[in-house]
Amino acid sequence: MFAENGEVREIVGGYDEWLNERKLQEDDARRKAEAAKAERLAKTAAESGTKPAKMSFKEKQELQQLPGLIEQKELEISQIEQKLSDPDFYKTGSGAADLAARLNQLEEELMTDLQRWEDLQTRNGQQ
Repeated sequence: MFAENGEVREIVGGYDEWLNERKLQEDDARRKAEAAKAERLAKTAAESGTKPAKMSFKEKQELQQLPGLIEQKELEISQIEQKLSDPDFYKTGSGAADLAARLNQLEEELMTDLQRWEDLQTRNGQQ
């Protein structure tokens, strides 16, 4: 049992799992704040009426490569989530924390890639 924000909760697994869960919650809050900031910036740019610059050759290449990269990350996330949801995986007693950390990293990268793809798509459509 752990006391947090005036609330007592029971976490299965102990202190390490509580730390992992707490980190996941902090990462989720940070991602939401970053998304809100990006949305505010996009809204401000749209309201100012500035026309985006023409896409460079590298940006066009990146736009073509991003869907494949996003698909690979989604597949790896799915595989990790499937592995973490398997009760037999926890019988070995090792690797769960590393896999959860990799899952967090992939989710952050995926969000960044999706945002970049959306930005490039918007710029490509306005030309």
